[in-house]
Amino acid sequence: MAHPLEQAVQRALIGLAEPIQGCRVLVGVSGGADSMALLHVLAALRQPCSFSLVAVYVDHGLRPDETPQEWACVQQAANLLAIESARVQVDVRNEAAARKMSLEHAAREFRYQAFADLGRQWATDRLAVAHTADDQVEEVLLRLFRGGGRKALAGMRLGSGQLIRPFLAIPKHTLLDYLKDKGIVYCHDSSNDDTHFLRNRIRLELLPLLETRFDPGIRSALLKSATNLGE
Repeated sequence: MAHPLEQAVQRALIGLAEPIQGCRVLVGVSGGADSMALLHVLAALRQPCSFSLVAVYVDHGLRPDETPQEWACVQQAANLLAIESARVQVDVRNEAAARKMSLEHAAREFRYQAFADLGRQWATDRLAVAHTADDQVEEVLLRLFRGGGRKALAGMRLGSGQLIRPFLAIPKHTLLDYLKDKGIVYCHDSSNDDTHFLRNRIRLELLPLLETRFDPGIRSALLKSATNLGE
């Protein structure tokens, strides 16, 4: 019997506005917990949902001591799952300085540009990324701080054009349970601990404060608000 997480993702894929059947899907895999769970879940659903996969690892050039291990982890998993894989390097630091962008913004911009380039090279139809319900909560707060309107505060969507987020309604702890159940190894990205980045401060400082000092159900409330605004 399929794992409960795989069943939940299968239901999410069935609910996409544009069917995924027959598609070739590019999967962004960093080697971290979320994306490694995504790679394995989608691999398990290839046959019942009739799609194929290509795994891509983007090296941003920011953590040279960690990226070899991450790429090895992604490549090993892809090989075991019989999935084609590719690695692409982007020079985020120099490009960010040249364009006067923050590292966080530049990393996202060049990562998605790399995805688009590889999508054309590999003739893929969809791009799957591993954003979770936790990421959605952080994104809503980020957009609130930036003064976003109703559309912005609706957060990310399960499907947006070619981009799909199969884990968007699933909390991170569920993915960690899946990885443990399946014995799947993954890497830790040290930049996720750097409170220089606003998103990290929201995750590591603000949300725990809101949960302990104001409302333990703040995450559910923000997700509900985003869903209501999206509708």
